[in-house]
Amino acid sequence: MIGVVLAGGKSVRLGQDKTRIMHNGQSLLERAVTLLGHYCSGVYVSCRHTTTVPPAISTIVDTTQRVGPLGGIITCLKKINAPILVLACDLPFMQGYFLEKLIQARILRPKHCVLTTWQELETGFIQTLVSIYEPAALPLLEQGLIQKKYKINALIPQALRHILTYPTSENQVFFNVNRPQDLHLLQQDQA
Repeated sequence: MIGVVLAGGKSVRLGQDKTRIMHNGQSLLERAVTLLGHYCSGVYVSCRHTTTVPPAISTIVDTTQRVGPLGGIITCLKKINAPILVLACDLPFMQGYFLEKLIQARILRPKHCVLTTWQELETGFIQTLVSIYEPAALPLLEQGLIQKKYKINALIPQALRHILTYPTSENQVFFNVNRPQDLHLLQQDQA
């Protein structure tokens, strides 16, 4: 299993580079890389420019037009040609337990499923940025790119997803830093 930290966004809503935000003594990017490193045989950061990533961390530069996480996932699946465990860089409360469960679920998935992912029980929201993508997902994602449809959960049919559910009470694990108010909440957590 290869880990991929998605860190190619422009952080427009936040107004600063998410990867460099510090929390509990390390950047969000370093935390995500370290976390994946416990469960994956290799870890890459999917990015737009290697200058935004510390030199000691392996990178894969997104070769698609700016189409959000979809582009990074497509580029990484092409380059790695193996299952990838994707983790967004801006999830400061993600726990190893959730990644372990995801990996175990992938092993037990029906073989036709190309995505192993988390879904919030009450809302049905799919966590496409904490998921495992099989190489067989690539044609579906590329078709979305051709059709200019960039919402990942709309590109992989439900029948091809292997789902794990979590209750809203565990939603904090999936908290992401997208806006200034999210950053404020994160900074309060350190106080």
